[in-house]
Amino acid sequence: GHSVPLLVSNALQQGSVTNAFTFNAPVASSVLLSNGPSTGGSNVTIFGQSFATVDATAKARFGSTSCEVTLWVSDSSAVCRLPAGSGHSASVSVSVADQDSLSAAQFSFNSPVVRNVSRYDPPTTGSASVTLTGMNFGTVDRSLHARVSLTACEATQWVSDSSTVCKFPNGIGAELLQATLSVSGLQGSLSSAFSFQPPIVFAAMPDNIPSTGSVSVTILGSHFGMNEYPSSSFFGNSLCASNMARWHRLLKQMFAKSTSHQ
Repeated sequence: GHSVPLLVSNALQQGSVTNAFTFNAPVASSVLLSNGPSTGGSNVTIFGQSFATVDATAKARFGSTSCEVTLWVSDSSAVCRLPAGSGHSASVSVSVADQDSLSAAQFSFNSPVVRNVSRYDPPTTGSASVTLTGMNFGTVDRSLHARVSLTACEATQWVSDSSTVCKFPNGIGAELLQATLSVSGLQGSLSSAFSFQPPIVFAAMPDNIPSTGSVSVTILGSHFGMNEYPSSSFFGNSLCASNMARWHRLLKQMFAKSTSHQ
């Protein structure tokens, strides 16, 4: 404790002084486990000194969050039942008789683990909701951030410690993309999680051209991408002299073409 009074008695006379001295502050120097699950509940032993020679109602904290239960063991150790949380390098502190500890110990919650995704072939237009499942996403919403390869999801919605929803960004390509989830500075990822749907060709306008070529042909379809990307078109085995990827399906033109043959 601190601010301890001093009382001296001599020949039935007494003298005293308040706030004469303080005991050394407790020091938390290390923990037996340096990391644990985001759901909490694990018992973690804290080592140090000046925790008191008797149970003086020690209280331990990880960062700013108090342990669910703190059990005094000895002057040099106490046991904390880990609270739920997320993040890394949280300072570990122990207070004894209202005297806060000096802390050299740190603790990190386990990084998120992404194990599965609800769909593997999102559309090139983006905005599709994809559920990521795993563990250590946090027991409360801690502003998660998900991304696909290097592109952030349009929105990330926390659901539970094992589930979150990514509103998929737009893109193209058959390349297998990595899903990454960030929680309080910790990251977890799943390799080869996605690839965008391949382009689909519905029709070409006009549908007949002279053998001399040099005619512009509009290709109708889907999954060509929301932006202009480098692309190639072939008629049979012949590569088009020039190619411009269109980002929409040109439905009005398709409808006009279909009605002209009726």
